[in-house]
Amino acid sequence: MWLPYGRDLTREAAHLVDEFPSTRGRVDRVVYAPGDWSVVSDEVWTRYGRVKVGYMTAARGRALVLVRLTSGEVLKIRVAWPGAAVLRLVR
Repeated sequence: MWLPYGRDLTREAAHLVDEFPSTRGRVDRVVYAPGDWSVVSDEVWTRYGRVKVGYMTAARGRALVLVRLTSGEVLKIRVAWPGAAVLRLVR
């Protein structure tokens, strides 16, 4: 599960790539669900350089990102939006 601070994918994806556990590998591509983010780009700049960003078809779901590692492995990561967990706990 990923807990971004906001809906600016250019900022949040860079943070995700930079802080991704090095024991799992390094992220070289990010794919997002359309409509989830208010600011998007086709690339982000990280401490490792440029990482390409794309979007998946709407049928794949929402609140989800896929990351491809340099090893070729693809990981599906659920997104928990700010405040969403608090709302679920209150109910």
